[in-house]
Amino acid sequence: MITGASSGLGREIARLAAADGQPLVLIGRAQDGSTNWRASFGARAVAFPLSLDLQRPDSVAEIDALLSERNLFCDVW
Repeated sequence: MITGASSGLGREIARLAAADGQPLVLIGRAQDGSTNWRASFGARAVAFPLSLDLQRPDSVAEIDALLSERNLFCDVW
């Protein structure tokens, strides 16, 4: 799971992780930034983009819903 994935360092970290073949949950505020990941990361990348502002109180519930829907879990490292 990478937050800030729509631009800057977050996007670069996501690009590097995608190159390593890591499945990604990409979270970013910019509607078009996190959803246009395939153009930047390549067709083989497995990513689940979520346009979301983490300052909103319901953001954790939305992330949890996405993870549950896709039967995903996140390692903390």
